[in-house]
Amino acid sequence: GIKRIYANKLANNNKILSEINKESVGATKYLELANTYFSLSLTESMIKVLEETHEMTKNHYSQAVKLENVGMFDKAERLIVKVALDESDRNLKSAENQNEVLRNALIKIIGQPSSEIISSPIILSTSLFLNEQIPSLIWFKDMMRKNAFIYKQSELHEDISKKTLRISKSNYFPIISVFGKQTIASYQVPKNLMPNTIAGINLTWDIFDGLARERNIQQTKIESEIIAETQQNVKNDLEIAVDEWYAKLVQSTINAKDLQSSLELSEEVYKIRKKAFAEGLATSQQVLDALNLLNKTKLLLLTTYYEYDIALAHLCCLCGIPEYFESFIDNEL
Repeated sequence: GIKRIYANKLANNNKILSEINKESVGATKYLELANTYFSLSLTESMIKVLEETHEMTKNHYSQAVKLENVGMFDKAERLIVKVALDESDRNLKSAENQNEVLRNALIKIIGQPSSEIISSPIILSTSLFLNEQIPSLIWFKDMMRKNAFIYKQSELHEDISKKTLRISKSNYFPIISVFGKQTIASYQVPKNLMPNTIAGINLTWDIFDGLARERNIQQTKIESEIIAETQQNVKNDLEIAVDEWYAKLVQSTINAKDLQSSLELSEEVYKIRKKAFAEGLATSQQVLDALNLLNKTKLLLLTTYYEYDIALAHLCCLCGIPEYFESFIDNEL
């Protein structure tokens, strides 16, 4: 009876464990989707920046040609801009190719049929974002201990180990079974040879089995200790991972603020250099340096937003709350 009771409880635990594993796989797929989605969003945003840079370089090249024609600049000045124009064109094409690869990867993940892709291409509804009103590390760790798949699995493994140990200890108890038989109909069978009703109790008790039961109990205890130690190590690794991803989240927020200030300065420097070049007071290289600085700052800011989004997605999945990620979307770029 004891073995049957605990066997049923173990079966129920294994069923719950399978459901948690299914949820964990779902969270992993969600994280893969978030990575691909925001990588695609990053490349699309970078393409816009590179297109602007390419257009500004073209305008600068047109100015350089005009100034060369009137004798204000020599051929070398124009060639410097031409090299920069070719380079910006290559960077733009490279980003477009990368965008196509990520778009195809996203299509594979969401499983959209080819016919639907042709009729209605994928349009990203959510751009890169950064939400400064994010919960504290304590909140995330509290959610982790309540909802993390690893914590749920650990509790179940611990319960399974205890029940397995009790089943092993139950081998010391006698096996008691009740049996009975009722004859419904019989023909020419004497009652003294085959009674109509039979009932009884059967008891089996192994007094000595060569210490097999004790060895089984010791083996179960050792396995339980190994499982407990392994689960504790996994919990510790999870705690460290949450700390690391939260630190990246905070650092991305700080970097974004600094880069926003740098972007304003870069835009002002480019305006000054561009105006000075038109008046013949700056060289092509100085204008290109200012433009490259502006372009670099914009791309770094986009990358910082992307790092923030990915860090937040990892945090939510590690804490077992992937559904919270969408509620944090705010302050889109």
